[in-house]
Amino acid sequence: MRRPKTASQGNSGGSFWLSFSDMMSVLVLIFIFVIFSMMFTVNEQEEKVRASQQELEHTILILQDTENELDSVKGELEDSKTTIVDLRSNNQALRVDLSSALTERDAAVSERDAALTNAASLSQQVSSLNYQIGQKQSEIDYLSGQYNSLLLSSQSYTQLLTERENQIALYESQITSLKTQLEQMLGVKTQIIRSLSEAFRRNNIQVEVDEDTGAITLPGAALFDSGKVDLKAEGMRSLDRFLPVYLSVLLSDEFRPYVAEIIIEGHTDSTARTGSDAFLFNLELSQQRALAVASYVLDDSYMRYTLRLSDAKIAAFKKVISAAGRSFSALKYYPNGTEDKESSRRVEIKFSLIDEESVFAMQQIIGK
Repeated sequence: MRRPKTASQGNSGGSFWLSFSDMMSVLVLIFIFVIFSMMFTVNEQEEKVRASQQELEHTILILQDTENELDSVKGELEDSKTTIVDLRSNNQALRVDLSSALTERDAAVSERDAALTNAASLSQQVSSLNYQIGQKQSEIDYLSGQYNSLLLSSQSYTQLLTERENQIALYESQITSLKTQLEQMLGVKTQIIRSLSEAFRRNNIQVEVDEDTGAITLPGAALFDSGKVDLKAEGMRSLDRFLPVYLSVLLSDEFRPYVAEIIIEGHTDSTARTGSDAFLFNLELSQQRALAVASYVLDDSYMRYTLRLSDAKIAAFKKVISAAGRSFSALKYYPNGTEDKESSRRVEIKFSLIDEESVFAMQQIIGK
């Protein structure tokens, strides 16, 4: 506490000491306060220490109990560790078993899925087969009916078959006979053609003989003048030399029974008079020329003295001789395809054998 100033304290030295005294008093008071505070704090701390000691002693007791429990737990833990090791071993074995079981399960699932797929496919196949079986059963029913119907008519068919077999046997016999006739006919025709060629060669007669048909071609220029139908003298001489040799072969005793016809054919080129039908004009011309040759050779004295035919041969000759005009239906051509007018104007002497056409038709049928 600051003291009140007195009158006797008027100098500065006194004031200093007064202030110092006050300050020291304050410091003593502060020190005392600190001491009391410290003592209070120490007492408080001591109380706390005692309390802490008590708690520590209690805690130590608890720790001892805990240690005992811990020892017991450690024993249990060791047992647990042993159990865990055993469990781990068992777990590893179980994992292996589980993995194997999972693999087997996956395989079984795959097999099941495959089986289900196959089952679906088989179900479809079964449905399809059932449908097909139904169709086949319908066909069987239909065919059974047809079979029963055919079975009822089998006897008539058997009889018809027997008749057909007999007809076939007859046809085969006829074909064999016709083959024989064909071979004989072909042989006769070949012999006639060969005999004609040899006879013409022996008599030095230059005529053209077709090796396949036996037709003789006489040039038209040697027989007729252009556009004429009267035989020329040269043509008559050609016929006088040719016909006796020709008829000596065809009307011989060897071949006369086979000769059905001797044909005189007139042929022309395609030339015609202006304003007339070409074919008709040449048809008439070819017919008149064929008739002129026929009239010349059929003269009775000519047949007797030039051809030297007996009455029997004259009669046979008249039965087989014929004349025809062909107009320009069988023209001759050069190799370049143009018409050979000179060769087209001609007279052909042909012969046919008895039933030659029938034999030729049969030849086409039997393919000989």
